[in-house]
Parts: sequence; structure tokens; C-alpha cells
Amino acid sequence: RLKSPRVGLEGLRLHDLLPLANTPDTAVRASVGRAILRITDANRVTLILEAITTSTEIGQRFLRKLLSVFPTDEVKPPLARFFSTQDKRRRRMAVEILRELPLETFEPMLAEALNDPDSEIRLSALSKLKDSERPDTRKAISDLEEDPEERVRVAVVQSLAAKPRIEDIEL
Repeated sequence: RLKSPRVGLEGLRLHDLLPLANTPDTAVRASVGRAILRITDANRVTLILEAITTSTEIGQRFLRKLLSVFPTDEVKPPLARFFSTQDKRRRRMAVEILRELPLETFEPMLAEALNDPDSEIRLSALSKLKDSERPDTRKAISDLEEDPEERVRVAVVQSLAAKPRIEDIEL
């Protein structure tokens, strides 16, 4: 595999680097990622989350993937703030990011999304949680069998049928 050429981004601030995540040039994005990982700004995850809200699809995908290599304890607090906002768009974005992070680490936060008032958020969370083995998550999924949104109820039935467990069966 060929190594992508490095683009000289040393000395740029995070604020200057984030818009470059939108470039279609993979070599530039790779250099941007390396440069962002070297920056020690305490607010870098929050700034990345903010940038995702205004980025192109390419930039959003890149920045979501980039967050997956950050330390968990750096990502959780700002992501939790985005997830707990009244802004539906930010909550949706937070769930999309959570879907790309390790389930075993972020499952409790993602399971909270099963209670979101927005059915799209519940569906998105459910699609990642469907293979969960945690009893509390399985219970939260089965509780959605009475969801007001038909698409959610169908997804729940499919999820439970795909991995039936005796605990999921109401006797």
C-alpha cells in the first residue's frame, strides 16, 4: 500500500484545520487528521463536534472516524453534552457518532437514545444496539415494542427475533 504524501500543516490552529476536513483529497484529510491529533487543546473534541454540524458529508464522515481514535475520557463529556441538548439535529449527530465508537464503552449512552422523543434517533440507536447482550439494553429494546412509531416497533421485533433470548419473551 502506498503511503499518502504529507501535506505541510504544522503550525496551523485547530480552528484553521477543521475546514480542511471537507476536502475530497484524501492526502490532505490524512494530514489534517495527524495535525489534529497532535494538538493538545482541551476543547478539541467540542470544536470537532461543532465542526461536524457545519461540514460536508465527506468532512462529517472523516471527523466522526477521527473521534474514534481519541481517548474515551476526552470524548464522553462533550458528546454527552451534545446528546443532552434540546437541538434534535445535534442529538442525531451525537447518535451517529456513538454508532461509530466502541459499543462496549459507549453502550449506556447510546441506550439512552432509545428514550429520545425523535423516532429517527431511536431507530438509529436501535440499529447499533440490536446485537447487545447487556440485559438492561435488551430490556430497553423490548420496552420499545409499544413505541408509538410503527417503524420503531417493526425494528424492535426484527431485533428481538434475530437474537431471541428467554429473557425477551413475555410469559
